[in-house]
Amino acid sequence: MRIILLLLITFLSISSYSQVDRRIGRGQYERSPKNAQKAKVDFTEQSLEFFRKEIGIDGFQEAVIKNLIEDYQKSSKEIVESQAIEDLEKKEQLGGLNEKFKSKLAEILTSEQFEKYKELMNPKKKKKK
Repeated sequence: MRIILLLLITFLSISSYSQVDRRIGRGQYERSPKNAQKAKVDFTEQSLEFFRKEIGIDGFQEAVIKNLIEDYQKSSKEIVESQAIEDLEKKEQLGGLNEKFKSKLAEILTSEQFEKYKELMNPKKKKKK
């Protein structure tokens, strides 16, 4: 009788010990610093900083280029988000938009500045030389 009672107590204690704690922990749904939203990078300001440092633009050129960049971003966003246009056509339209941006940029920059811009945008040509 003692053996059966001892086995019953042992069995109950083992089964209750092996149960998993399924409560939701307080820290489970807290936001960690990894999940915190990263600060959005302003592409326009970043591009203008590139033009200031690398190309050496003046104040007037900076204002005009800022408007060009904003228009380019707006147009490219519309093309990319369009559901009616196929991917290949989107690629062609973005290429045309890029060429249009470069041609307007060539009108604003001096010839030396534009040559420097082309060199910086095509690092592969530097390596071939």
